[in-house]
Amino acid sequence: MEGGEVRELPVIDMRLAKGSTRPALVKQLKEALTTVGFIYLAGVEGFDEVELLRLTRWFYSDFFTSLFIPTHLSTLRLIRYPPRHDPPESARDGDYVIQTAEHRDSVMITLLATFQEYPGLQVRWTDDSLMDVPHRPGHLVVNIGSLLATISGGTLKATRHRIVDVCGERFSVPYFLEPRYDANINQCLPGGTPALCDDPGHKVYYGPWVFEKITKFAEYKDLITRVGNGGVEVV
Repeated sequence: MEGGEVRELPVIDMRLAKGSTRPALVKQLKEALTTVGFIYLAGVEGFDEVELLRLTRWFYSDFFTSLFIPTHLSTLRLIRYPPRHDPPESARDGDYVIQTAEHRDSVMITLLATFQEYPGLQVRWTDDSLMDVPHRPGHLVVNIGSLLATISGGTLKATRHRIVDVCGERFSVPYFLEPRYDANINQCLPGGTPALCDDPGHKVYYGPWVFEKITKFAEYKDLITRVGNGGVEVV
C-alpha cells in the first residue's frame, strides 16, 4: 500500500475507558475523531451515548446536557435498502450501483449495527478514496455527524459515506443521536465560535434546521406534505 498507510477504521474498546488504560484510549479516540470521524466501537455494554460525549477534552457534559433534556429527538431505525435491478445512469459509479449517495449525517453521532450478510457501506478515506467498511462481530460503527462537527468548531470530522448495492436487498440498524426539537444549536464548545449563523447571538433551533436538511433526502421528501399550521404532523 502506498506510503504504508493502514486503511481500516480505528477500533475503540470501551472496556479500556477506566483505570490506567483510560489516557491511552482517550488519545486514540481523539486522533480517530479528528482525522477519520468513523470508528469501530467495542465493549459498549454499560455505556450510553452520552458517555461517548465525555471522553475527550472537547466534550463537556453540562454543555451537552442542556441540548438533550428533558426530551430529545434521537431515533433508532431499521433501514431496508431494496435491490436496484435497473438503475438510471445517475445511480452508477463505474461498477457500483448507488443505493444512498455520498453524504454526511446531519445529527450529532450515529451508532450503526451492521450485518455480515449485508455489506455495502463505504467511507471517504483521508486520501479522498472510498474504503469499504466490513462488518466486525461484536462491534458498532460510530461516526460524527455534521452538527457535532460544527459545534466542535471543525475540530471533529464528519466524514462523507455512501451505500452501494453489492448484495441485493440490504438491512442496517442505525441510532441517530439528536438534540431536543427546541435546542439552540447555534453555539460552540468553549473556546470556539458559533458557525450556523453570522450572528452568534441568533438562536437556531434544531427541529426546523434538521427538517430542512432531511427533506433533501428522497425518503423524506413527502414530509413537506405533512406540514400543518402548527408544525410537523407526526404519523
